[in-house]
Amino acid sequence: MSEPSHIEICLADPSKGPSLLFFSGGSALDKTSSLLTKYTHNSIHLLTPFDSGGSSAKLRKAFNMPAVGDLRARLMAIADDSLEGHPEAVALFRYRLPTDQPQATLKTLVEHLQSGEHPLVEATSNTVKQLIENNLRAFLDQVPNDFDYRGASVGNLVITGGYLNNHHTLTHVVDQISEIVNALGIVRTTTDDDLELIATLANGTTVSGQHKITAKETRPLNRKIVNLMLSGPSSTLDVKNHALISDADLIVFPPGSFFSSVIANLLPTGTGNAINESAKPKVFIPNLGIDPELHDTSLIEQIELLNHTINKDLSDGKETKAIDMVLTDSTLRSDIDQAFKDYLFSKQIRLVDVDLRGNHPLQYDERKLIEALINVAVS
Repeated sequence: MSEPSHIEICLADPSKGPSLLFFSGGSALDKTSSLLTKYTHNSIHLLTPFDSGGSSAKLRKAFNMPAVGDLRARLMAIADDSLEGHPEAVALFRYRLPTDQPQATLKTLVEHLQSGEHPLVEATSNTVKQLIENNLRAFLDQVPNDFDYRGASVGNLVITGGYLNNHHTLTHVVDQISEIVNALGIVRTTTDDDLELIATLANGTTVSGQHKITAKETRPLNRKIVNLMLSGPSSTLDVKNHALISDADLIVFPPGSFFSSVIANLLPTGTGNAINESAKPKVFIPNLGIDPELHDTSLIEQIELLNHTINKDLSDGKETKAIDMVLTDSTLRSDIDQAFKDYLFSKQIRLVDVDLRGNHPLQYDERKLIEALINVAVS
């Protein structure tokens, strides 16, 4: 009888799966993250807190805080959906206020949630009720009178209240919610600092704000981004995040918005050192779809930008090989040609070229991608 494969072992007992660490943001990886919980309960998700659009922008403006929408969404993506989980708590944290009601009505709705009089709260445990009561009270006590409640996520409001209750830090409230929904992995922001992304374009102009860089609410920049930085004082990676990076079995730079999700996560001081300290593989998975942020930026240039950003912490100014592998499917990318392979060979970067084709030509198959990453992590 043959030995079970690494994949079979992980599926049989995800609690013993490898620790795959993702630098990401936004919703691009949420579906993959949810499926990943079937293979491992040890994934680590470091997310950008720099979103400056949508409902996150309202909270940031009101409280001078980092964005928490992507944090809440990823926590819900890896929440335990089995009978041992807490679907009533997940439903509460995912609930959004209506967009077609008067502000006074919406504020009253939040007050009902805070007091436990709303059906969504009544269905939860005493632990959740206590969290809602304490955190929404902090939110309501400090919210500006002109705050726009329309479409607000209850989970975001609860996290905001936890941020206000805990000395303007996110760790405690994230740990509380992770325990409540039995999160099958670790989710953290790379920093709790209230900062903006600033992109420098090829023509020398600068653009401030993630929502402008991603072009989700504005027109595409249609110019190459040559540098990305954070506003204000330099942010520093905390000790816990440093340890998570250094100890992970595999470090992954996944598909998604290249600058505002992946590169942005690498900007806090110390992140590059933590990555370079790890002896485990570092894998870059390039996008298949159209990323407006990558106007005329070649795959080779993306790798160079990753290496440069990761190595910025090195005091001697010498750049090391920060990326070990490029994982993709060459049948889905026309730029995986001989010139690109020669470049990788010159940089001692391995090309992991495997079948990742799914039902959509501009998206990797999530299951194939996860299994490829696990095979790399345990090989």
